Amino acid sequence: MSYKYWTLVALVFIAAFSFWLAVRPWLDNPLDVTQQALWLKPLIGLLVSAMLVCLTMVLIARPKGAARLSWTDLVVVLAVVLPYWLIFVWPNTTTLLNSDWYYYLSGGVVAGLFLLWGAEQIHKDRQRHLNFSLTSAVGAGAYKVITALLLLVSLAYYFNPSVQDTARRDQLSESTRRTVQVFTMKLVEQQAGGEVSESAFRKAFLESWHQLNQFLRPYFYLMPPLLAIGLFLVLRGFAFLFFYLMLLLLWVAWLLLRWAKVITMEKQTVEIEIPKL
Repeated sequence: MSYKYWTLVALVFIAAFSFWLAVRPWLDNPLDVTQQALWLKPLIGLLVSAMLVCLTMVLIARPKGAARLSWTDLVVVLAVVLPYWLIFVWPNTTTLLNSDWYYYLSGGVVAGLFLLWGAEQIHKDRQRHLNFSLTSAVGAGAYKVITALLLLVSLAYYFNPSVQDTARRDQLSESTRRTVQVFTMKLVEQQAGGEVSESAFRKAFLESWHQLNQFLRPYFYLMPPLLAIGLFLVLRGFAFLFFYLMLLLLWVAWLLLRWAKVITMEKQTVEIEIPKL
């Protein structure tokens, strides 16, 4: 395998490592969209990581004789999952018997399977047309790559200390309180038709906060998995937006690499099977 392949793998590793580093502080309050500096870095990291994974899968040719799974695919998957393990698992794991370790392992396996599924889809689609189309090649596979990354994000959110605390306390986390506070302010201002006094807002917020905690208190032990699943569903709902933004980045990278003659196109003879009497 050429040095170009290993260069792409190294870039995937660096992008994934930077992405997971940016995700860690964002998980303290992922639903607060008012703090642009907090969510912009993870968003860019997600797009760049997914773009590099898709670009690598498009460009690498599987070793001769590898009909489906190959070691080249596994190396790319490892370049995504290993930084995640180093940032979220290794610092918090004191023993191999720690139950958290097995949850992380299970999540990593599921995410890895999605990445391999995406790789298989890309390898199929890149050879499906006589004239190569970048958009067609990554179309279906990219969604699986993005889903794999979002699964790992949700798993890390599940083990976030503030999320785990919701199962042991009698009220929601501080990050949830800030989110409710923001939405309450917008709702009160909308109903009042303008700005409202601080005392009126505080009264509305405390009443909403109290009612929300009262309603959810019997189910607090279920909150960590429910919050993690909820975050995944919210993020997965924006997958189409992530896909088109990632595709834009991919096209920019593709055109630059073509212009620099790092990527060249070659014609190959393909045998097809047809019925005959």
